[in-house]
Amino acid sequence: MQIIHKDKYMVIEFDEDRKITFSKWTKETKSMTNKEMREAIVIASSLMKKYKPKYYLANERDRLFPYSKEIQSFVAETLINAGLEVGLLKFAIISPTDILVEFTTHQTAEIAKNVPIEVKHFKLEETAISWLNEVTED
Repeated sequence: MQIIHKDKYMVIEFDEDRKITFSKWTKETKSMTNKEMREAIVIASSLMKKYKPKYYLANERDRLFPYSKEIQSFVAETLINAGLEVGLLKFAIISPTDILVEFTTHQTAEIAKNVPIEVKHFKLEETAISWLNEVTED
């Protein structure tokens, strides 16, 4: 596994063998601006297009930035488009611990409910990884 991006807001790693991207937000997101969030999502999207994962695990546990309606749409559309472009199969989300942030995360995922990428929320990373590792039957 290699670190493909790291800044004060997030770390993104890619496992070439398993074709899984792992992103993890930091608690520094509490002071993030909408502009910085958009920039972070563009980075994640660009890296998805570059590395072409089949699976994505977004660890949102420490994210303290609640998505506004505008940001929800931007996040969903940007990541969905990148995922569709690379043939992403599954997108696992480790739910944030902050209740408001968790609520806005679920709202964002609802935008993606009609796309051919399975999206599922988890409390534990181990459970999410198990789900990502399950063989999907076509």
